[in-house]
Amino acid sequence: MKLPKSIVGSQHGQRIQNRSQKRVFKRAISNLFVRIKSMDKKVAELRVNLKMEFGFSKDWIQRTENKEQRQYTVTGPVMASMILLIKVHKKNLTGRAYVSQIDDPSYKICAELTRILNPIDAKGESFIKDTYHFKDMLADVDMMEEYTIGSLDIIGMFPNVPVKKTLEVVREELQKDETLKSRTDWEIDDIMKLLEISIETYFKTLDGKIYFQRDGLPIGKSTSKPLAGIYMHWFERTYVFNETGEFRDNIVFWKRQMDDIFFVWKGSKEELELFVWKLNGIEIRIQFTLEVEKEGFLPFLDVGILKKEGKLVTKIYRKPTHTQQYIHWGSNHPKNMLLGVLKGLIHRAHVLCDMKEDLIEELDLLKNVFISNGYPEHLVVKTLQESWPRETLKAVLKGVQQDVEVENEKEYFEVLHVPYVKGFTEGLQRRLRRLNIGFVPKRRETL
Repeated sequence: MKLPKSIVGSQHGQRIQNRSQKRVFKRAISNLFVRIKSMDKKVAELRVNLKMEFGFSKDWIQRTENKEQRQYTVTGPVMASMILLIKVHKKNLTGRAYVSQIDDPSYKICAELTRILNPIDAKGESFIKDTYHFKDMLADVDMMEEYTIGSLDIIGMFPNVPVKKTLEVVREELQKDETLKSRTDWEIDDIMKLLEISIETYFKTLDGKIYFQRDGLPIGKSTSKPLAGIYMHWFERTYVFNETGEFRDNIVFWKRQMDDIFFVWKGSKEELELFVWKLNGIEIRIQFTLEVEKEGFLPFLDVGILKKEGKLVTKIYRKPTHTQQYIHWGSNHPKNMLLGVLKGLIHRAHVLCDMKEDLIEELDLLKNVFISNGYPEHLVVKTLQESWPRETLKAVLKGVQQDVEVENEKEYFEVLHVPYVKGFTEGLQRRLRRLNIGFVPKRRETL
């Protein structure tokens, strides 16, 4: 298995347990991941002294000694594991090294850091929340015949993001963020120290080998997404949106969803290729690949974009490797959840398909696909028929619903989380609803 250059075999390997006591305490205590069932006064004093020695402020130490320490501690932590996800849609079946962070000692800390950083990422000029957000943005683009639509893909973005520069940019953004105090009481220095520690990742493979990611961001850690996004926003502000930039006037539209960029270009193909060439020369590890429209059509994310009469119209796009397999009707799941999959895809079709013929074609495809996945034909047909008035009403009320109080919206007094039992849970759910208690199926315990 070939790993990215930023991932190397740990020099410590199986000797991690033989590190000095000071190194163990530094990592464990700084991350707040030590499970302590009984502590006497001497142990507590040692822990506080070590935190102060490694740069944490007194106020932060006092806040985290008790309540917050337990809040961010993982019970029964395990080392992160790495698996290789095969990209079946790529040539030569290349793989993506993915790190599973579940039950990693930094899991809960990373979740909190992600919550703190996400609003900074979302403020970026090129930020795309999801496909629906992107679709709304396209409505404001006025296309000229000579404009070119294209996309850029950042090759291996997460493992290639320079960590040192990223942390510098994050510190600057935290210092400028006027809403930071409303999200957390943590000091910026403490946030940065926790980010440094959580980025440093050891993980094991299925054969038991231990690796250390020496640079870049691990794919799979929750903090990697906002950190990469914040770095790329800085990159774009500096080299793409800069008013004095050589190609600033050529960029009509530029939006990015993680490592995928969609743009509208005003200029020649030669100028576009020169622009991409210069982008690739800025940071040797951040490299872009270019794809331009073919006969006015370009796929991006899960939409196909077509230039038509001065506008960009969209429809659903699937890669050729899509298997058309969805959760089977005979699977052990509540029926309302199974129908929710179908209804969600129907809603997606109504929103993303601008032309009626594309919408009808997509709905007809969904009908055949879900029948082949075991869904009763009469139920699929009924769901499709009922979608037309519902989706029409949603389109009419779009942009108005935020100001309208939703009637009959149920707020449950309590929610029960238990495993789903076919034939029994449905009746239980109806009885719980009368008591104003919600029901959410929970995964069963497995080996």
